[in-house]
Amino acid sequence: MAPWAATASELSWNPQGEIKVAITDSDPVNARILKLATDLGNTVLAKKAANDLQLIKSKKVPAFSRPTIFHKVLQILETHHFRLPACRFVLDLFDKRVLEQIVLEEEDEGEDDEDDDEENNNSEADARVEIDPVAALS
Repeated sequence: MAPWAATASELSWNPQGEIKVAITDSDPVNARILKLATDLGNTVLAKKAANDLQLIKSKKVPAFSRPTIFHKVLQILETHHFRLPACRFVLDLFDKRVLEQIVLEEEDEGEDDEDDDEENNNSEADARVEIDPVAALS
């Protein structure tokens, strides 16, 4: 009797499914922070990961004040399942200025876009006034 072998049609998962890229960083400290943030979702590794993150924070590592690492940690929190206290713990590790920087950058970009739109609208209105011959005669 031959051993049983599963065929592709019998598999319940999609082998051609979307593969997600792992979130990493070239700096070893940043990579460690991202790995520990991921480990917080594992109940077996969560306590050690939290202690290690707290130890890294106590060494005044500049990674917790960089928006790029904050964005990567947010991506990890979005793609994995975490309990609310773990999410809160990770977010509280970062300086409050990081979130302020991100919000202010987005507001500046939004204001720049609005200013450009207003300038374009004003220049179009000026062009219409200059071209309109009826307005020039009256």
